[in-house]
Amino acid sequence: MLTPKELQNLPKGLTDIYSELSEFVLRDIARRIAKAAEITDTAEYQLYRARALGLSTKEITAEIARINGAAESEIENIICEAAEKSDEFDRRMLGADGGAAVPLKDNEQLQIMMAAEIDNTHGLCRNYTGTLGFAEVNAAGNVVYSSMTDFLRKQMDMAHMKVASGVTDYNTAVRQACKALSDSGLRTVYYESGRSDRIEVAVRRALMTSVSQVTQLISEQNAEEFGADGWEISAHIGARPSHAVYQGRQYPNSKYETIVRPLIEDYNCRHSAFPIIMGVSQPAYTEEELKNIDPPTFNYEGRTYTAYQAQQQMRKMERVMRKQKDRCIAADAAGDTQTFTAASIKLRRQKDYYEDFCKAAGTHTEYERTFVQGYDRHLAGKTGAVTRAQNKFKNAQVTLTNGGNGGIIKEQTSKPITEITDKSIERVPKVIVSGYTDEQCGYIQQQHRELLKYARDNNESKEVAFVFRKDFSDRSEHLGTDDSLNLGTALLGKGSDIFVMHNHPRNSSYSNRDILLLLNNDNIKALSIVKNNGNVEVLSKTDKFNTTAARTALNRAAKKHVKNNTYTEIDKAIAEFLKKYEEGLKWTKE
Repeated sequence: MLTPKELQNLPKGLTDIYSELSEFVLRDIARRIAKAAEITDTAEYQLYRARALGLSTKEITAEIARINGAAESEIENIICEAAEKSDEFDRRMLGADGGAAVPLKDNEQLQIMMAAEIDNTHGLCRNYTGTLGFAEVNAAGNVVYSSMTDFLRKQMDMAHMKVASGVTDYNTAVRQACKALSDSGLRTVYYESGRSDRIEVAVRRALMTSVSQVTQLISEQNAEEFGADGWEISAHIGARPSHAVYQGRQYPNSKYETIVRPLIEDYNCRHSAFPIIMGVSQPAYTEEELKNIDPPTFNYEGRTYTAYQAQQQMRKMERVMRKQKDRCIAADAAGDTQTFTAASIKLRRQKDYYEDFCKAAGTHTEYERTFVQGYDRHLAGKTGAVTRAQNKFKNAQVTLTNGGNGGIIKEQTSKPITEITDKSIERVPKVIVSGYTDEQCGYIQQQHRELLKYARDNNESKEVAFVFRKDFSDRSEHLGTDDSLNLGTALLGKGSDIFVMHNHPRNSSYSNRDILLLLNNDNIKALSIVKNNGNVEVLSKTDKFNTTAARTALNRAAKKHVKNNTYTEIDKAIAEFLKKYEEGLKWTKE
């Protein structure tokens, strides 16, 4: 089984590959439309039109072939890695990880099944690129689909006609065409249903389906091989109401076909199920934890949201931002500076609204879901427009003791990032952490190393956090930026004595945000930093820890050292606080 978090965080390599195709087509068509609108002579335009259509078709066909070729190895790697993780999880949960069962790599039946799923996903992706086009609303108000060639021909003809006849000026004609281009985005059409999806969404869904099928078949075989007589369904925050009543609970084999399988195979579901021994395998969640797994409802702009409704609203906002990035790319390719500037400013406002909503929901932003190939920092910086949050960060004074931090951990230095290397991972030491056994300290060392590797491989050596239950089960991974990370609701439903570990890309010690996270969350037992250079620091609460006493000691240190809110002053205050409050917090450094 893969956890909901693992399913959600499947490597983005495949979608990135097809995002490249989307950007290529958007830029190609936008450039050719802009050129068509420049030509007012009909005869000259007809020559350009024929040549442009031929060249565009040839170049896009070659790009599609390259993209499909690049996708093959990525699909195989992702499915095989997911299968290995799922098999390892099942065996661990059944207490059979060291058993004599046939290893996955030697299981001929499962290897054949995996190969078939890999081939099937290859085929689906190739089929998707064979039905590429754009969606438009016709005069009757119905959505119609045009192939890339038909769309380009139509938009070039319209732009040329509008300018040549004087109906509109050149800029307006190009803007109207580019808006139609970006409003749709490059789509694949399912002819059997008439529905369409953006190409990167379609291939990710195909991949998710294959991964889910592979991992569940592995779980079914493991269940039979190890004599499991039941199943446990995973749980996550914000589950749809029809699924929430079943998640996190155990069911006998007799309920597999009526409850377990229908749920995990439901459309776009992130739940999984793993085999258990009824009456022996302890559930990951108590009934009380399941009852309170979702944060409380909240109000935003006059509407009340549940956790599920909040997630649906976030997905909607993320789709809107992806579309807006497409508009920026198309305007940039067409050379329309005015439209590009307006689109960029609107995107910044959408980001402000998105961040406000996430703050109200008590969750973290997921900007990885707004990724659009081609909308990079260079393009984003062309207008100079910045979000309200960026302005606030730039102008705000740093205050050590101001209230709660909303689950934010943050590095406090302006030094350059240290790239994580194999050497820095290997040098991560085993630290003796107060309140933990020697075996647990060895596991903490292992997880510190895994965290650095995860940050290097999945987040460009930027901040990553691992959050563990008291018994170090149910690890969840969270990605941040180069200097901060918002845990959002990650601490909910984890019980007491949570262990939180994270990296500092610039190798600094604890920041004011780190300290506030530890002091303001009673369910956190320890907070560690594994620095990108391999050094480690751990803060763990002792039996004498008292929140009021800790905040008093912190305030005294801040009053003594912080005069101008500089990082140097804050570092001194934190160091003195940790030294003065040794009875409540044990500070271990290696």
